[in-house]
Amino acid sequence: MNKWRTILIGLAALVLVVLAIAQNADSFTRGEAAETAAKPGFYAPSFKLAGWDGNTYKVGGKRDKPLLINFWASWCEPCHMEAPDLQAMYEDFGGKFDLYGVNVTTLDTRTGIREFIREYGITFPIALDETGEVTGKLYGVNGYPASFLINQDGIVVDAVFGIINRDSMSRKIERLLEEGGA
Repeated sequence: MNKWRTILIGLAALVLVVLAIAQNADSFTRGEAAETAAKPGFYAPSFKLAGWDGNTYKVGGKRDKPLLINFWASWCEPCHMEAPDLQAMYEDFGGKFDLYGVNVTTLDTRTGIREFIREYGITFPIALDETGEVTGKLYGVNGYPASFLINQDGIVVDAVFGIINRDSMSRKIERLLEEGGA
């Protein structure tokens, strides 16, 4: 009896292992790497988006400067509260770091975007996530604002869900600039 019990337990374990592999097989065939994730310590998920200004903005891999990606929408009240600090940081650093405001265009309007940019005198690039793929799937953002700080090696070093603290984020950017030799 004990022999058959051992065999049955072994077979059940084997079935569970095969099921686990089968459930995760699609991520292997899509080429997803475990080292890429929208969280600190992982490479930032790559993307390319059209900008409000007609340019294309890319993320992924090594960079010349640190990058802060800020996901926002014009109807988001905390985004309005945060916008002046983002613009001030962008100006304070004088081009030593990149800042991309990624608008959640699937949930916004062109009029709202235009008025938001004008109201806060936004001069940093605004990328348009017109499918929601970057915001929702790649970065897992479902509340706004959300920000990701990426170093020169393309690694996410900080993620903030909610309004950033300008002083704290400025210190983090300064540290990245020192580490990168900029």
